[in-house]
Amino acid sequence: MMNYPPEMAKLMSNGKSKNNLLLLLLLLIGSSLNAQLPQTLPFTQNWTNTSLITVNDDWSGVAGIVGFRGDGLAGTGADPQIVLAPSAVIDVNANQTNPSTYTTGGVTEFEITNPTIGLAGSGTASAPHIVISLNTTCNSSIQVSYLLRDIDGSTDDAVQPIALQYRIGNSGNF
Repeated sequence: MMNYPPEMAKLMSNGKSKNNLLLLLLLLIGSSLNAQLPQTLPFTQNWTNTSLITVNDDWSGVAGIVGFRGDGLAGTGADPQIVLAPSAVIDVNANQTNPSTYTTGGVTEFEITNPTIGLAGSGTASAPHIVISLNTTCNSSIQVSYLLRDIDGSTDDAVQPIALQYRIGNSGNF
């Protein structure tokens, strides 16, 4: 299972632009609509505050980020760079403590020594991912950085592809 630790997305900007940029960081494949208000730059997300996500499928405590299950967006082994359609099923499995034994696919919040979120594909969650909504008006040369780590120590641990995608505006494909 891959995840996004405390310094998951550090987004910095220089210059000027006239549009809003919606970034998508995903595991396996996918993209979708974001119901959250776009956040300003620079943007960073620290997952060590475990009170951000306390209820399943509720991202209201995480400004600018929503997780999606990615139902039906991809088949097994698909390249995440070629799946561009939005997803609709909001997803997060809250308050989990053992990534090695938790087997439900989708986006999961893990309250472990270094708290984080994780993404795992399944038969239903074919392309779990998060969408980060940013207001990039009057910015250009946007830089994105993130750290990934594997927190699944089980024998069912698998390499999973990652892609970063974006779109300008609030609708359409990434």
